[in-house]
Amino acid sequence: MDKDSTELSNNIPDWKQNLSQSWKSFSKNFITIRRRDFHETPLLAPNQDIYLPANIRAQLLIAAQAIPPHQEQIYKQSLEQVSTWIRIYFNTNDAATKAFLTEVDKLIEQPITMDIPSELKSLLLLDKALQKRIQGKIPSSPTPKPQKTQPTNEKRTNHHIKIVPPAPTEEAVKPSNKTAQEGTA
Repeated sequence: MDKDSTELSNNIPDWKQNLSQSWKSFSKNFITIRRRDFHETPLLAPNQDIYLPANIRAQLLIAAQAIPPHQEQIYKQSLEQVSTWIRIYFNTNDAATKAFLTEVDKLIEQPITMDIPSELKSLLLLDKALQKRIQGKIPSSPTPKPQKTQPTNEKRTNHHIKIVPPAPTEEAVKPSNKTAQEGTA
């Protein structure tokens, strides 16, 4: 049997060569690695297409949460991931998709860091004023005393309800004839 041949022999004593030949043939075609120079759109399984909008929302949320602590790298990575997914899985010729991508691209280019001064100008002025006050050059301003309020007869409206009994009438003050007669009898 020829060693370069891919044919297997029918002889039983050649079982080692047949096994080796079969293994080489199997492993040669089992895993194939090819270079891809073109962009192939990956397809989503029908049951996984619901995850794409959720993942896009999650990336937008991550970008939004990266703004307050000024985490620009996380912000840009999240928005770039959103942009990539939109370009891969959505129709980029659609007007709504184009508008969305334009807004995402604007957000990617917009910096989220702020230039904060390391030292405030007012700090020096306050320090000078305090030094002058300590040295007695500036009199300290008196603290205003709280004004006492005079009690008034006006009813205050608050959460407490005060029940006021009605004022006595003349009939209630005068003894009735029955009670006067009973008292004398």
